[in-house]
Amino acid sequence: MVFYYLISILLLFPLSIIAQTSEQKIDIVQSYLDAAFQKDIETQRSHMSEQIIDYHPTILAAPAKGIDELLMGWNNTMQPLDSVNYERTGSGLVRLTDGVLYGEWVLETGMVHMKFPNTKEWIKMQMVGLYKIEKGKIIEVRNFGNMMDLYQQMGYTLTPPGK
Repeated sequence: MVFYYLISILLLFPLSIIAQTSEQKIDIVQSYLDAAFQKDIETQRSHMSEQIIDYHPTILAAPAKGIDELLMGWNNTMQPLDSVNYERTGSGLVRLTDGVLYGEWVLETGMVHMKFPNTKEWIKMQMVGLYKIEKGKIIEVRNFGNMMDLYQQMGYTLTPPGK
């Protein structure tokens, strides 16, 4: 009986470490996003690896490489907004077993609410983000937003070629 009890503890102990590590990774991403949308640059910076790369729909034409470039793009994207807030809709850990994005990623889903100057309506954009954590810091970010919906809310229309 004692033998089975010890085996159970030994088998469950590593699982509790994995779960704790997963929760810590999710906490890092949530703190990072909260700081980003509250314009708390120092907290946002504290969660980033020096080698961070961010594939993000910001004002930058190419992925941001490094903390300073990422923060510049984020600041330039946020600057024209009167108000912005983020509503988290879900978080979890995703383990990709092969391919270019191999590894453990935190998956974060949410809704970004934005208000531009001289507008009455809020614009909403659904966001899905993947965040890779190494050594307690975010090393890679891949964010995806519904840009077509965003542009339509801003009054743009899509005209097919030849029309």
